[in-house]
Amino acid sequence: MFLLQSQYAREFAEELGREMIKAPLIDALRAAPEQHEHKTMTPYVTERLERFLQARNIVVPEDRMIVDCEGNRDRKPGTPSYGYPVLGTSTYPDIAVLAPFTCAVEFDREARSASEFRTKLMKAAVHVLSGAYSACLYVYLQPQGSTIRYTDDGSLHTKRLLMILESFGLFVCLVPAQDVTG
Repeated sequence: MFLLQSQYAREFAEELGREMIKAPLIDALRAAPEQHEHKTMTPYVTERLERFLQARNIVVPEDRMIVDCEGNRDRKPGTPSYGYPVLGTSTYPDIAVLAPFTCAVEFDREARSASEFRTKLMKAAVHVLSGAYSACLYVYLQPQGSTIRYTDDGSLHTKRLLMILESFGLFVCLVPAQDVTG
């Protein structure tokens, strides 16, 4: 059962990543206030989870499908915690699918330096490398005028790193800046 749940978590993260760069998700994501993307995107993630399960004929009672997010004040009593301890600190993904499988979603926007991408990517990787989540989607919003190709820089080291992270269940979604031509 665990292997099947893990496979579903990975498939969900991968599919969600493909949908993040299409309307209406990309529009909602771009319009979300910085540092509050998770609040804007939680209903979309919940709806995509419902569709994902339906497409596979997986019936999950509504009270057994749990999606939570950072700052959720409406958390029902008895809801499992989406945070976990690692390296002496508590760690929380921006959005967490807690049932019927575990999948973390992290959002970040391009920082002042390219090296910050590595730091933020590793922060997202902790969710799967620690075993707390079966999969993680890391969504990185690039600002207008950005020309940095983080995941496609031609380096074999980059390609190898991304393959290793994906083998652990981390999927990267770069959201391009809004196209000014149309």
